Amino acid sequence: MGSESQALTQQPPRKLAGAVVLVNGAPAPIFYASPHQMNAVAPLTLPGSRVEVDVVAPGLPAAAALVSVEERTPGVFATTTNPDGTATIWATGLGAVRSTGDTLWQPHVEINGTNALLLFSGLAPGWVGLYQVNVRLPAGVTPPFVVRLLD
Repeated sequence: MGSESQALTQQPPRKLAGAVVLVNGAPAPIFYASPHQMNAVAPLTLPGSRVEVDVVAPGLPAAAALVSVEERTPGVFATTTNPDGTATIWATGLGAVRSTGDTLWQPHVEINGTNALLLFSGLAPGWVGLYQVNVRLPAGVTPPFVVRLLD
C-alpha cells in the first residue's frame, strides 16, 4: 500500500490497494486507502458497545483496535437546494434504518438557526453509508446555509 487509491463506484470494494478492513471479522467496504489513512464504513447495526477493527495491508504489520460503538454520529458535508423550496442535506452517521431505508432517528433540522420541516431522513438510494435528509426551507432563509441536525 505505497500509494493512494480511491473507490470510484457507488458499491466500494472490500479490498482496496491490497488492504482489507475487518469489523468483527467481516470485511467492510473501503472508500479510500493510502499509506497513512483508510476510509471504510461499518455495518449500520453492530452488536454491543465495542467492536474489533483489524486492518491488514501488504508490507505492513496488521493493526487491531477495539472501537466504541455509538448509536449515531451525524456529519453533514453538503447541502443542495431545489427550485421547489426544499433542500437535500447529504450526511453520514445517522444510524440504523428501517427496512424501508428511513432512519430510526428523525433529526430536528435547523437552517440558519430556523427550524426546517423534515420531509425525509434515510439512506441515499444506491450508495453505501450515505444518507439524505430532505427538508422544506424555512421562509426567508437565504444562502449561505448553516445546517444543524439536532436530537
